[in-house]
Amino acid sequence: MRNLLINFLVALLSLVTTLLVCEAGIRVLQYAEILPVLTKQLIDKGDTPNKQVNARLIRSKNPVLYTEFDPKDPNINNAGFRGKDFIIEKRPGTLRIAILGDSVGYGYSVPLEQTFASLVEQKLSAQGHQTEVLNFSVNGYSTAAELELYKVRVREYRPDIIVLAYVLNDPLPAAFVMQSVGSAKKQVDLFKKVARMSQLAAWCYLRWQTLSQHLVKQKNYQAMYSNPDSWQASEAAISELELLTKNDGAKLLAVIFPLLLDFENYPMAEIHSQIAQTFKANNIPYIDLLTDFSKVPYSELRPHPKDDTHPNAEGHAIAAEKISAFIAENIDLKNTYQ
Repeated sequence: MRNLLINFLVALLSLVTTLLVCEAGIRVLQYAEILPVLTKQLIDKGDTPNKQVNARLIRSKNPVLYTEFDPKDPNINNAGFRGKDFIIEKRPGTLRIAILGDSVGYGYSVPLEQTFASLVEQKLSAQGHQTEVLNFSVNGYSTAAELELYKVRVREYRPDIIVLAYVLNDPLPAAFVMQSVGSAKKQVDLFKKVARMSQLAAWCYLRWQTLSQHLVKQKNYQAMYSNPDSWQASEAAISELELLTKNDGAKLLAVIFPLLLDFENYPMAEIHSQIAQTFKANNIPYIDLLTDFSKVPYSELRPHPKDDTHPNAEGHAIAAEKISAFIAENIDLKNTYQ
């Protein structure tokens, strides 16, 4: 028994010594600027060069919407959304396009003038169509919340065209998305503490996160789209939105934004097909940006190395090119707004 205890203590001491040597070695290499110092910025998706453009959210009195933008935020206009101030009455001879979406449609961490909403307005105006794009996208909104927003706010602006910017996490309720954001912030704070104590432990955490997230993400998304409580609710919202916009005399178009993952081994292709089938069943013209995004390495489309959801300015430029062409191909623009 004594020998067993001695062997255990020797093994434990050897392990601790090895870890200390590894920690010291990492610190030396970091001091020599051979290895980067691991800080919370490495996993904090909100810590981007353009983070100042991301508006604050507050709780909404509407339980379906759950959140809305803080009207006091400098990024928010007179109507409570991003972009130039909205005017309810449309000027004669103007093509009015409304964007429905979440943080991708908003242009998370992308300057206003580089968002696809702003670029589509520029491109169509340059083609001789007096165009205004009203961006009603709100971070964290689900398809059900976007439908509710159309009912209570968007339709009063009488848009000619509604572009639904569909993101793969849209079946999730806004409340769940906000809880996930809160959980991510806690992880960032924990990583900050770990990195201060041990760069070795921080490196191990990053490696584990990279390896595990791919499998977990694919599993979670597959569960989301096979769960009747989530996907069928989104299907119903899409169908109702198509009916409402049609009755209002507007044309509904949809754009599917892919996740910014390994496009050569993209794990969400079946989900894209499932979403596309729903748009087809409801006679909603749509485009899927997966093919166009796949022409660029996925890492070059991320605003932050760990953000696999929000396209950066390059991604928005690709989206704007396809959306503006898609609108021109599917709609007789002059007869739409004149």
